[in-house]
Amino acid sequence: MADIPIPETEWQSFCEQFSRQHHGWLVSLHQLATAELESASPAALFAGEQPLQEVREGNHAEHAELIITVGEGRDETSFLIEDAIAVYSLRRNDAHRGLRIDNRGGTSTLLEFRVPAAPELLDGLAESER
Repeated sequence: MADIPIPETEWQSFCEQFSRQHHGWLVSLHQLATAELESASPAALFAGEQPLQEVREGNHAEHAELIITVGEGRDETSFLIEDAIAVYSLRRNDAHRGLRIDNRGGTSTLLEFRVPAAPELLDGLAESER
């Protein structure tokens, strides 16, 4: 497994590309203390198996923030991660597993795909995109 750090200067373009590449993929969102990432501590579930709409940078001038939007129609929900200090692309071999976003307060938000996959090996649009 490899967690690939994304430089802060590339967050905007990375989020745009990530959103295009993974739009409609089923994701779960969890939060836990960054210090507990290596342990088997349970993470709080914020969204379970919802289609990814987008990941984008917020526009707060004083601190970095990222916004993750999941769900469809009336079930669409956005999650704000304030004071973001690190973004990692989560991989297993060539398969994309999701994202990890750490904030200054010591919390990590995990966006995890239901099934890790290499996007180039998938055969078309997500069901919600048809």
